[in-house]
Amino acid sequence: MRRTMWLVLPALIVCFGGSGCGIGEVDQDVSNTDGSWTSTTSTDADADTDTDADTDIDTETDHSDTPGDSQTEDTGVDCESLPEVELWMSPDDSNSMSSPVQVREEVLATGIVRHAPVRIHEFMNYYSYDYPPAPDGEVELVVELARDDDLPEGEYILQVGVVSEARTRQERDPLNLTLVLDTSCSMGGSPLDRMKDSCNAIAASLKPGDVVSLVTWSTIQDAVLVGHAVTGPRDPTIVDACDGLAADGGTDLHSGLAAGYAVAQEHYLEGAINRVVLVSDGQANVGVTDESLIGAGVGIHDGEGLYMAGIGVGGIGTGYNDTLMDTVTDLGRGASLYVPTSAEAERMFQGRFLEVFDVAARDVEMRLDLPQGFQLVQFSAEEVSTVREEIAPQHLAPNDAMVFYNHIHTPCPDVSPETEITVMVTYKSEVDWTVTEIERTYTFGELLAKSPRPLRRGAAVYAYAKALSEQDPDDLDRAYLALSKAEALYPADPELGELRAVLQAVAPQ
Repeated sequence: MRRTMWLVLPALIVCFGGSGCGIGEVDQDVSNTDGSWTSTTSTDADADTDTDADTDIDTETDHSDTPGDSQTEDTGVDCESLPEVELWMSPDDSNSMSSPVQVREEVLATGIVRHAPVRIHEFMNYYSYDYPPAPDGEVELVVELARDDDLPEGEYILQVGVVSEARTRQERDPLNLTLVLDTSCSMGGSPLDRMKDSCNAIAASLKPGDVVSLVTWSTIQDAVLVGHAVTGPRDPTIVDACDGLAADGGTDLHSGLAAGYAVAQEHYLEGAINRVVLVSDGQANVGVTDESLIGAGVGIHDGEGLYMAGIGVGGIGTGYNDTLMDTVTDLGRGASLYVPTSAEAERMFQGRFLEVFDVAARDVEMRLDLPQGFQLVQFSAEEVSTVREEIAPQHLAPNDAMVFYNHIHTPCPDVSPETEITVMVTYKSEVDWTVTEIERTYTFGELLAKSPRPLRRGAAVYAYAKALSEQDPDDLDRAYLALSKAEALYPADPELGELRAVLQAVAPQ
């Protein structure tokens, strides 16, 4: 018999089961930090607003005990009476990528995920996909479908890529960056070194026309640079300010952010991408220390087009406060990153600089219309809802893609090749904020006739993240299988090699 399952996601409730969907009493499995499991119940869709994956939600409906040839009979489902399902999805900001770096570093150092959070949507953001870029000023849709022999009867893999335009550093928009740098005592040693690495890597990617301000903070705040016009890459004034950073004092993160936003507002630059860049270990021990209050002070600036990027530094499990950094950047509508090494600083702020700081499309929304009788049983999105207003629109960077990896299932036999699936995307121009809508309908037959390629990368990344989250032997086997399929299409790929190295550290094969 098919098990009906209720899911709690941030600010929404989604039901998956054999008899339809609704909102009501919710049974949620919550993973504790010691690896045990606690059952909780909620009747309010807003009851769980924590977007941190320390609370692991099981996004997989168990239908392994449902015989493929008798599902309709066993479940009592009248396939002709089942509704079509309209779902809105969000992957969080397309360049939030902190979680996979934390997980990789912890596993390679210890062989286990103990402290690092596993946020699957950030894994999908961190790794790359070879989608063709969209035309300039536009967003493109790429939809792929696969039916693998190792899947349960009636289950398909569906991946949707929302792809931005390609853009070079010379073509990017001017930047107005306000660097808000934590110089408290807790930043001494490696965190301070990684902050300097990040600061210098950012400086190396700047160009004339950019503007930089630099505010340091501990128990006091100091505006070291205010509205400085950049002369070019590695501007000596900015490099000197980065190299001169020193750690001292308590951690008044709230006041530091307030000072940074005040400078950013005072020097707001029309026609530029305006960002506040917080670099910190996330510790708050002076002044306001409540995560929600700190985050609320950030979120009020979203309507002004003043977005945040948060760069986390510090040891995993030895002082780095991921929950606070994730909360603040989520409310600040920007990237959440983690920099454990100088190499990662160069990777993110030189090689992927535009993905982190530039914007190609604003307020992207994606709707997926499943055909009659189909349900969503696994997904990578941070948020999913049948109610559009419950899903926050997100920004899309150039040279980037929002990737939605899903498993969909039907208990109904004999799916016709003419079965249709519709995907709709809306977005605002990053230039004049005009709204564009793209809606496309595909048949199963036309999608299954194509050989999926980025989907195989998505499947490998998703299975990898899920295996590290659950640390279940079966999930690890599935991760290795998905990785092997991707490697067959992308031989000697360095990102897939990284996935294999981490899996080998957990469970050699």
